[in-house]
Amino acid sequence: MEKKMTEEYTALDLETTGLNPKKDKIIEIGAVKVREGRIMDSFQCFVNPWRKLGEETRLLTGIDDGMLQDAPGIEEVLEPLIDFIGEDVLVGHRILFDYSFVKKAAVNRSLVFEKEGVDTLKLARKLLPDLESRKLGDLCNYYGIAHRAHRALADAEASSGLYQKLAELFYKGNEEAFMPRKLLFEAKKEMPVTKRQKERLYKLLDRHRITIEYQVDKLTKSEAENLIREKLKTYITEAPIVNVRMANYKISVMGEVTKPGTFVITNEKVNLFEALAMAGDMTIYGQRDNVKLIRENAQGHREIIPLNMNDASIVLSPYYYLQQNDVIYVTPNKTKAKNAGISNSTTIWFSIVGTLVSLASLIVTISR
Repeated sequence: MEKKMTEEYTALDLETTGLNPKKDKIIEIGAVKVREGRIMDSFQCFVNPWRKLGEETRLLTGIDDGMLQDAPGIEEVLEPLIDFIGEDVLVGHRILFDYSFVKKAAVNRSLVFEKEGVDTLKLARKLLPDLESRKLGDLCNYYGIAHRAHRALADAEASSGLYQKLAELFYKGNEEAFMPRKLLFEAKKEMPVTKRQKERLYKLLDRHRITIEYQVDKLTKSEAENLIREKLKTYITEAPIVNVRMANYKISVMGEVTKPGTFVITNEKVNLFEALAMAGDMTIYGQRDNVKLIRENAQGHREIIPLNMNDASIVLSPYYYLQQNDVIYVTPNKTKAKNAGISNSTTIWFSIVGTLVSLASLIVTISR
């Protein structure tokens, strides 16, 4: 069977503060939705990184701090971006780079972002081995594709144009090279900076009259740790060892468990099964396929997420590891609910009978 080229896709490009998705931030997003070779829709926005830009970033992209100061943070634009992409395959020049930044942001907010992609850089390396340079700008010049370098939307449009041109010239006989492949990037969820961490950092900055180019309340736990270590180097001759631990990290387990309650987590990481074990596991009345996780999202709203503990894929869920102030509620099964109804009715009848007996005794006593 002849393989068909991907003609429905989203071309994606990001501008960032650096090359490392584990510590650098997105500052601009550009994406175009393509259908049968035509751009049908586009997505573009600046993203506030909550820090000042370095000179190299400003010179490379033409983006400055003033352009970002009123822009939304990634927490506001991530879900609209994921909705825009939908089920599309991703296309881009070094697409894994752009994917890794979005994946990292998604994992930090307990969102799922798994994609397949086509990398125009890999295509160019295979199909154009004799070219001196395979940078996006050079390839666009080579093929006469309009391009404004290092701006997200322009790069996304250029990547799409390059993909179409390469397909036009080389698809026949190279079908396998144009097939989408799963994009793989391991991302670990980072906890946000805590109130206690912020207080300690503010004291350090005030005591030594240090100014920083970050918004402290937007830092993650690991970023706060690295920042403290970096700033202390000036005052300590040996390299300091800084450990920032989560303080007052609590979860609650309620419903059909043996010992419901609130538990303090000391190792900063606990999963669903460990939390249930702390509460003595579920009772025989608990519904393992209908456990509720109550979690506060980035906007401060509480969400209720249904979980099936019988499903082996639960260990791959973004909700497998718990966060601060998570609540697990184990729903009772129908038998328990029915028994609870009978038990309540029985209690009410005993109460009524007891009252009547008391009244009768009182009347007899008065009559005497």
